[in-house]
Amino acid sequence: MESPPFPKVKLPTIERFDETTDPDDHLSAYKHKMYVQAVDDATRCKNFPATLKGVAQKWFNNLPPDSVNNFTELSILFTSHFVANRQKQKTIMHLDKIIQGPKEALRSFVKRFNLEALQIQYLNAGVAFDAFIRGLRPESFKFELVKKKISTLTEALREVEAFIHATEVCAEAKHPEAKKIKETIQPKKSIPKKAETWAVTSMTTSSKRSKRAEPATSDEPIEFSKDQYSILLKIKDQYELKAPAEKTPYKNKDKRKYCHFHKDCGHETNECKHLKRGLEDLAHKGKMNSYLPQAGRKFQKRDNRQGRRKEDESTDEDVVLVISGGLAAGGPTNRDHKNYLRELAR
Repeated sequence: MESPPFPKVKLPTIERFDETTDPDDHLSAYKHKMYVQAVDDATRCKNFPATLKGVAQKWFNNLPPDSVNNFTELSILFTSHFVANRQKQKTIMHLDKIIQGPKEALRSFVKRFNLEALQIQYLNAGVAFDAFIRGLRPESFKFELVKKKISTLTEALREVEAFIHATEVCAEAKHPEAKKIKETIQPKKSIPKKAETWAVTSMTTSSKRSKRAEPATSDEPIEFSKDQYSILLKIKDQYELKAPAEKTPYKNKDKRKYCHFHKDCGHETNECKHLKRGLEDLAHKGKMNSYLPQAGRKFQKRDNRQGRRKEDESTDEDVVLVISGGLAAGGPTNRDHKNYLRELAR
């Protein structure tokens, strides 16, 4: 402190330390400001008290005389005294927790990763690259990094920039007018659906004569003997059920509930309306009879050809069938047929 003053020294313009911030951050900022001016060690010690205030200023004033020989000793005393204000140092374990979300954009993931990496001291470049690769979703971008044999974080971030730029350029812009023009040029072809007849029959039918059943048009919900989740586990490999896309944004969905039909969060499997409709459609096709209550109704497919055959075979007793034409009507020619009619008229 008694050394001659250093010529032309400008006090560093940094926020004064008052015991409420991180001492390491304050010390690092002070070192950088003084390093620019290329001052000696004694000048660093002399100007350091000017960056303190409050409790920190009192601490410096209470230091015993001749207790500091250089700025390194002063730095150790400063950080040791205010160690309680140090921020928790992050390690590579914190970086391993940075994982790209199911619907998170690549730009957002890289931003979070870089922010976390900057808070880790002495971070190894190879370790950081491994954590970055593990955090990526297994999609096309990760495949491209492995295919190109990218081995450093710097190269990976360069590929990120190029991939984001290409994605934004090639993104399809939604133009309603262009869509209408396309539909006008290529109108949708209406494919007629195959007509199927399904009849509802009771389990205890004792009618003597088979009557033609009308197609079931009831919109009443069907009650199954098991819950939807149990039925889905049993039939998922037998029948193909396609889950429609959910319109609810991911941020508005209830993360505590999960639907095994949509394979997404937001609602429970047993509450899924789309799965309910799909199971009811299968029930109307006679494919869910084993999951219906025993005392309830069952569905079976109606064969129209057999129904017509039975109607043709069942004739009334008062009807007389007459064959007109051919050999029984006088002969195969028109003249023979006219002669036959004259015989009948007499």
